[in-house]
Amino acid sequence: MFHAGSGGTGVGTYDHGDDRSPEKRQYTVKGIEAETVTLMRSAANKEGMKIGSWVSLRMREAAERALANGDDCSLTKQADLKLDNAVSRMAAVLERYERNVEARLVVVERELHEITSSQRSILSALIQQRSE
Repeated sequence: MFHAGSGGTGVGTYDHGDDRSPEKRQYTVKGIEAETVTLMRSAANKEGMKIGSWVSLRMREAAERALANGDDCSLTKQADLKLDNAVSRMAAVLERYERNVEARLVVVERELHEITSSQRSILSALIQQRSE
């Protein structure tokens, strides 16, 4: 069906875009490398398909993905912007939380220091009373 270098000829399906059923049409694909043709034949055989059907299916899938990706591009950019904004807001919240935690730790450390200092003073007084 395909010949490397000179391209290839086969039968494809043509859809009129209306209610009529698609018709098979002759087509030519030129400039396909011999190695690519061999790979396509192997892939088609592996799936139990003729190479023309396999190529047609894969080209259709690729075209649909390419068209869908074009529409999704702006949606992806919008989603990326929303994600960036959310990450920025979350980073700001985490920074505030970190500052609050740090301030609370300073207070707790100060209170613990006062408690331990008082306990040392009490313990020293008790030890001094016992030794008298």
